[in-house]
Amino acid sequence: STTLIPLLDCILGIDNTQRTLAEKQLSLLRQHHPQDLLQALTKLLTASLSPQYRKMAAVLLKKYVAFSSDSGQESIWPAVSEEVKNMVKERLLGALEAEEDASAHVPVSYTHLTLPT
Repeated sequence: STTLIPLLDCILGIDNTQRTLAEKQLSLLRQHHPQDLLQALTKLLTASLSPQYRKMAAVLLKKYVAFSSDSGQESIWPAVSEEVKNMVKERLLGALEAEEDASAHVPVSYTHLTLPT
């Protein structure tokens, strides 16, 4: 999860070139290491001290696990093990219970609601 922080910084930053490179790196992780990506994002949800990182992790989780007819991207949910799926669900519930920052609570809630069964 700490390796994702520089990528999230670039995505949240104002430099378009850096943002584009970070998005490409996340796309590669999504394609080649979906389990690792989901584990790292859910760890950020529960371990990051920054509400900004927790919020972005929730938004990215939703993006990666839900099918998007707008972008045509398939969910990576079917590509991960049951163990990882259960861990994601448990951590999302834990993040919902523990989240005190309202700006991060809504994305976490929405992500939990959009998880495929």
